[in-house]
Amino acid sequence: MTHFPAIANCKNKKILVNAHGLARTPWSGRIKLLAHEVTHIVQYQLADSRCGSPHRWTTEGFADWVALKVLEGLKIDSFAKAKEKSLERLGSFKSSRTLPLLSQISSAADWEYLVKSLGNEATYGQAFLAVDFLIERKGLPTVLEYFKLFGRSNNRQSNFATVFGESVSTFEREFSGQLEKLLI
Repeated sequence: MTHFPAIANCKNKKILVNAHGLARTPWSGRIKLLAHEVTHIVQYQLADSRCGSPHRWTTEGFADWVALKVLEGLKIDSFAKAKEKSLERLGSFKSSRTLPLLSQISSAADWEYLVKSLGNEATYGQAFLAVDFLIERKGLPTVLEYFKLFGRSNNRQSNFATVFGESVSTFEREFSGQLEKLLI
């Protein structure tokens, strides 16, 4: 998955765009980028505009998941093909390095550090696949409910357990096992 962190960002219900960078981005990349950022605005709105702190892997992974669904809906790209590409890239990364645990990419500071030190695939790619697995197991409405809970509480661990019926560490173990199967 390619990301363009210097091209766009959302803040205060607005998407801020670097016009020069966006102009150099292919049309499909522009759509994906904007869908990703709009999803962040929706996540914020689900939490009643409170600045909650969901696990960063959930916010970024879900934004990518939605963006890829938008591309598929517009018949620009296949979600299944995008997922397969992500698995291939993650497999290549994993063959030479260790992936961070989801619990290591929970805060904004953790996320920024790992994106810079390990790259997009170890962070965005893994987050996307984790959210896809979460949606397969628990359903899209449950994931949306998770983001809504941050309108009442900023407790990541409690919100996750309340909505998904398991701890983050339990999900992390199940996801790691699933990822191992997919990367063989």
